[in-house]
Amino acid sequence: MRPGLIFVVLIVLVLLASNPAEALLAPPPPPPPPRPPPLLWYGVATSSYQIEGAFDEGNRGPSIWDTFSHSPGKTARGETGDVAADFYHRYAEDIRLAGELGVQKFRLSISWPRIFPNRTLSDDGAALEQPNEEGFAFYERVLDALEREGIEPLVMLYHWVRKGGWRRVSFVPAFFFDSGRGTQESARAREREKEN
Repeated sequence: MRPGLIFVVLIVLVLLASNPAEALLAPPPPPPPPRPPPLLWYGVATSSYQIEGAFDEGNRGPSIWDTFSHSPGKTARGETGDVAADFYHRYAEDIRLAGELGVQKFRLSISWPRIFPNRTLSDDGAALEQPNEEGFAFYERVLDALEREGIEPLVMLYHWVRKGGWRRVSFVPAFFFDSGRGTQESARAREREKEN
């Protein structure tokens, strides 16, 4: 008998002894468990005052940074965020470029003077103004652009643009009251637009 033939016969005997027919008919093994999410994401972070610009457009009210930066001697060379990176007008292009770069997460802050330009508080902390539909519409367009690019928004609701901030006790209930009411009003306005 030739050595090659002996090798083939041995392989056949080993396979028969291990019952390969049963192995071939057995269901496939379960898939491996899902992989955990990556520990790092590629993301960017912004601040409304530092990038939006358009400080006097879309019915936006003044922020504490507008007041500060417009005060003589408070900033280098009298710089302000009046134009900043002009994100208010360039958000679509900026977000498209972020998508092309593979950005996965986009942290943005909401400019409260843009969505509630003249907010005043009653003694019980309730807001005494209507939401600014133009401001809400801007942020809706930003969120829609992020969604189109497959970028997850991480929204910072407060980033030092209102006097008093979280230290002012009356700000906290107004913050949640304003955001809920504004979201509802904005949703109602969108529904009215769809009907027309």
